[in-house]
This record gives sequence, C-alpha cells and structure tokens, in this order.
Amino acid sequence: MILPPHRAVVAIVAAAVVAVAAPDAADARVRTTCAPRTKVLSTPGGLVVGFLARGAQVLVLKHTRNDYWTEVRAVHSLVGWIHSQDLC
Repeated sequence: MILPPHRAVVAIVAAAVVAVAAPDAADARVRTTCAPRTKVLSTPGGLVVGFLARGAQVLVLKHTRNDYWTEVRAVHSLVGWIHSQDLC
C-alpha cells in the first residue's frame, strides 16, 4: 500500500520514536523491596535520603556495572540508590 506523502512522513517519524523509546522502556521495570528496611542513598555509598519498607514498589532506573547498586524511583518521587540485594 502506498501512503500519501504527509502520512508516509508521519509513519516514519512514529516508527523512529518507538525505536528510540523502546530501550528505555525495557530497562525500566517495577520491582519490590524484600529487606525489612531499605536505605535509599543519594549516590552509591552516599548520604541517606530516605527509607523504604518491605514490599515497597520501585521503578528500576539503572544499575552499577557490578550490579551492587540499583538506582530506583519510589512513591512520592523519592529517587536514589539502594543495594541490589534488597530487591526481590
């Protein structure tokens, strides 16, 4: 099927946006904390900015190369780093 020029451009742009957005969406996933109390730090090994109770759901943003630390976003926009072992 041949699309009119303006629709063809829209289709190409939409495909490009999906291709660029897909890797970020695949990296971000929801996990649950298993530790009785998880410290949330400003940086890996940095200052404590908050705590999460067992069963708190977090959105995983990224990991350190050695997977020891995980950057997460929790409820109420709390963003920071936690020990990866504290996740289920």
